[in-house]
Amino acid sequence: MGGCVGGCVGGREHGLDLDQNGQPVTLLTCGSGKAPGQLSCHVHFRKKAEQIDAEAKVIQLLTAVSGISSESTIADCLHALNKMRDVNSETLVDFVVPMVNVVLHARNEKNRAILWDEFVVVAVKEDFALAHYFYWALMCVVTSPQAQAETKHLAEDKLQVVKQALLTKTQIAAVMAANDALKSGRTLPKVTSSNGAMSAVHATCTPLIELLQGLHEVGGDLVRIKDRTARQAYLEKQLEERVNKHLAGLIPVPVNMLAPGSRDVNSNMSQACAALLRLPPQDARVLSSKERAPFLVVLEVDRALNIDPSRQKAGWVCPCRVRREKDSKCSNVISGSQSGHHSNGILASAIQAKDQRPRGAFKNETWEEVRQRLRNSSSFGTLPGWSPLSLIIKSNADDDRQEELAYRLLQWFQRVFQKHQLKLWLRPFLILATSHSGGCLETVTNAISISELKKTYGDNWHSLRAYFESAFSDEPMGERLTLNEAIENFIWSNAAYSVVCYVLAIRDRHNGNILIDDQGHILHVDFGFMLCGSPGGKTMQKMGGFEHSAGFKLTREFVNVLGTTDDVHFQLFQTAVLDGIFALRDHADELLAWLQLSMLGSENSQMNCFCHSHGNPEAVLEDVCGRLGLAVGAGEIDKTESEFREVMERKVLDSVDHWRSRFYDKFQYHVQGVH
Repeated sequence: MGGCVGGCVGGREHGLDLDQNGQPVTLLTCGSGKAPGQLSCHVHFRKKAEQIDAEAKVIQLLTAVSGISSESTIADCLHALNKMRDVNSETLVDFVVPMVNVVLHARNEKNRAILWDEFVVVAVKEDFALAHYFYWALMCVVTSPQAQAETKHLAEDKLQVVKQALLTKTQIAAVMAANDALKSGRTLPKVTSSNGAMSAVHATCTPLIELLQGLHEVGGDLVRIKDRTARQAYLEKQLEERVNKHLAGLIPVPVNMLAPGSRDVNSNMSQACAALLRLPPQDARVLSSKERAPFLVVLEVDRALNIDPSRQKAGWVCPCRVRREKDSKCSNVISGSQSGHHSNGILASAIQAKDQRPRGAFKNETWEEVRQRLRNSSSFGTLPGWSPLSLIIKSNADDDRQEELAYRLLQWFQRVFQKHQLKLWLRPFLILATSHSGGCLETVTNAISISELKKTYGDNWHSLRAYFESAFSDEPMGERLTLNEAIENFIWSNAAYSVVCYVLAIRDRHNGNILIDDQGHILHVDFGFMLCGSPGGKTMQKMGGFEHSAGFKLTREFVNVLGTTDDVHFQLFQTAVLDGIFALRDHADELLAWLQLSMLGSENSQMNCFCHSHGNPEAVLEDVCGRLGLAVGAGEIDKTESEFREVMERKVLDSVDHWRSRFYDKFQYHVQGVH
C-alpha cells in the first residue's frame, strides 16, 4: 500500500490508501462467485497515523480469521484476545458473539479449532461470567430455525463443553459458599425437595441460567392469556410457586452482568457474583403488548456471598459497562424495548408539584424509594449484602438477537465517541439474547417515554420546551440541574442518538420509543428496525419507509427545546452531530467489520436487519458506506471532508420538522395511541 491522498479521515481531509498501481483502494470491495453461506465482500482496514487500539486490532484479526487466512493470522488473533483479557478489558464481552460466529463459520476449519481450543475453552474454564455469555450465544444458534443442521450440531457439541465447565464451577461454588456460611456463622438454607438448595449441586447448569429459563417459560404461558388482569394475576402466582420455591439462595452467580446499572453506588465492581434470593411477585408487572407479554421483575440478591468459583485471573471484574461516577449517581437504570408497534410500557409517575421530573418505571416511586420499601418488607432485607436489581423478560420474540446486536453496536459507538473525547452521550442498556426467541433486558428506572410523559400531563401538556422550563429551574437548587444544564444534556444525548439512528438507519422512531430521563437526556429503545428494515414491510422499505430516511427524527417539538436554527443551542447540536459523524467515519472500517462478523451463517444473515431488498445481506455494508460518504465501487473515491461536511450540514437542516417525521408521529397517534 502506498501513501495517503489528501490526508486522513476525521478533522483532516479524508485519506485513501493506494494500491501498487497508485489507484485508490476503496473501503469495501465486493466480489462474486462466493461459496454457499459465505460472504464475498472484503473490508479494507486503512492505515492510520496513530497506532490502532486493542479493540480495533481484534476486530481486524477476527475478520481475517473468518476468511481463508494463514496460521500467523490466527496466532496474532489469539495474542490480541489474550492481551485484551490480561488487561481486564470489559470490551471482550462484546466479542463473544463474533467469536462464536467465527468458530462456527470461518472458512478455514483449522482456524476454527484453534480459536475454540486455545481461547474459548480456556476462557470458559477460568471465567464464570464469560462462560455464561458463551453459553447463551451458543444456545441462540442451537435454537435458531434459520441455522443449518450441520451448524446446529456443531454448536450443540460446543455447548456441552461450556455446560460442563459451568456445572463444575457451580458445584465448587456450592461447596465454597456453604463453607463460607458456616465459618461466618450464617444459617444455611433449609434443604427440602423443592427449594433447590441441594438440587443446585446436582443441577444441569447454573442457578442463573435455570432462573432465566424458568422466567421464559412463564412468559410463554402469559402470551396465551389475553385478559390483562388475568395475565398479571397469573404472573404473580407463577413467580411465587414456580420460581421462588426453587431459588437456592446459596450459590453465587454472576447476576450483576444482567443489570450493570443497578449496582450500589458504594459497591465495588469487582463484586461480580451474588446469590439469588427472591422475586417479589407484587413488584412484577406485565408490560403492554398485544402480541407478546414481556414483563418486568425485581430480583433480590445477596452480594455478600462473593465466592469466586472460577479461580479467575486476578483483577478480572464483572464484564459490565463501567459507568462514569457522575452517571452512577444521577441515573439508576432504562427500560428496554418491547414490540416495535406498541407503547414501550414504561409507566409515567404522578408528577409531583415539588419535582416535575419523571420518576421512571415504578410509577410514583424512584428506584431508591423502591429499594428502601423492598428492604423494609423483605425477609432478606437485613442481610448486609442485600440488594435488588430489575430486569425485563422477553419470550416468544423473534428480534432479541438483533436487539442484542444493536446494544453491542451502541457500546462500540460510545467507545468511539470517548476515544475522540466528545461530549456525546449514549446510554446503552444491556440486552441479552438467551435463545432464539427469548432474552432479558436491563431496566432503566429513571426514564419514561415522551408519549407517556405527555399522557401524564394530559390536557396540561403544552410542549417539551415547557416541560423543561417547569422541571428545571433557571438557578441552582441543591443537587437539581439548572435549565441550561438539562438542555445541554438534551443536546449531547439527542445528537448522539441522531448520529446512531442515521448511520444504522434505525426506524420506528415514534415517541413511544424515545425516552427522557430525570436529567434531561434523550434515550432510544426498540431496535427492531435498523440497517435495512422499516415498518410497513419490504414495499415501504423500497420506498424509503414511512419516516425520513435521508436524515433522522428532529421534529419541531425537539427543535423548540433548542431554540431557532440560529440559536446557540441549535448550533451546538449541529456541531455535535457533525463531530460524531466524522468520528465514526474515521472508524468506518471497524463498523463494517463488526457488521460483517455479525452476519456470518444463515442464522445471522437472515435476521431482519440483514434482509436487504437487494437480496444480499452485505448490501447493508454498501448502504452504511453511502451514508458516511465513502466509496464502495471500483473507480469511486470518497467524499472529501469539506464535501461531506456540506452534505451533513444540509441533512441536519433538512431533518428539521421533516414532513415524513410529522406524518409518522400522526400515524402512530391515530392508530396506536402514541402521543
